[in-house]
Amino acid sequence: MPAASSFTPTSDHVIVWLDENMAVTGNYTSEKELLETDADLTSLPQSISSQRINELILATAPELTSEIREHLIIRPLNMFSDENVCLRFIQDSLAAGKKVFLITSGQKGRLIVPQVHNILSRSIYVFCGNRQWHEQWARPYDNDIEIYDDDQGVFGKVISDIAIHYLTKGQNRQDGPTAAAQYLKWSVRLFRSATLIDGIDRTDFINVVNEELADIQPQQPCH
Repeated sequence: MPAASSFTPTSDHVIVWLDENMAVTGNYTSEKELLETDADLTSLPQSISSQRINELILATAPELTSEIREHLIIRPLNMFSDENVCLRFIQDSLAAGKKVFLITSGQKGRLIVPQVHNILSRSIYVFCGNRQWHEQWARPYDNDIEIYDDDQGVFGKVISDIAIHYLTKGQNRQDGPTAAAQYLKWSVRLFRSATLIDGIDRTDFINVVNEELADIQPQQPCH
């Protein structure tokens, strides 16, 4: 384990989006531009509808350097239209020690979910237009995936699950107290972003983070 004084915490999550329409060059250009924007993390979004996808990949605090923010905002999102290429990327990411969160269309989900439901259990989100129809083929994987037909629901859940990932890393404290505190602060930012998107109150999660932070850094909880 690296010394706490020399270890710089970095993100280790990857968002994989498998959708033959979203991944095509020229389609959904405005949404993709949002993904490439180095957002001002110090300000709250003025329009939930225009910022949902951008908020999906907000995973940092405003005091971080632009280099680390680039890792957290731009690089974690990877678009795919081919399930085989996507599968290889997932396998490579896992081999590199990344935490993978997979969003897939219903059509592509039928092809890739059977191959990854064990290795990505509870980190797979089927985003489709006909939830009832896709629930039929997805029934054998009920314990591993979640199905959404609204963007607020899926984006909010993905952000919240990434927050839980960093909350867990902070609780483990394997990288030392300084890194643990940073992971916990990231998780607070993510929980707040998730609530802005789907309106679900995550105060209980933030209270848990504050308890952990108070133990690491007394008098410095995130409100």
